[in-house]
Amino acid sequence: MESIVVIVMAAIGLFIFSMNRGKKAVRAYVYLAARNDGASEQDANDIALRIDTHRAGQLNGTMREFVKRCYGGQQLAMISDARLDGFRE
Repeated sequence: MESIVVIVMAAIGLFIFSMNRGKKAVRAYVYLAARNDGASEQDANDIALRIDTHRAGQLNGTMREFVKRCYGGQQLAMISDARLDGFRE
């Protein structure tokens, strides 16, 4: 019984971690897109921070295509570039 509880808790933790990482990647993508469109660092961060879990799910496919084309599929490289440009989480 204890092992089942541990497995369920680990699965829940992994799910939450994945959701947060995915939302962070979408926010970084939105930040970079806003900066590319001429937004200031502050405005781009404000736009990115408005992304909630539901909207992140809607933008996930677009973000993945962007990462695939521009970063060779490496989400962490995109997030790093956004951070270097002033992205705040």
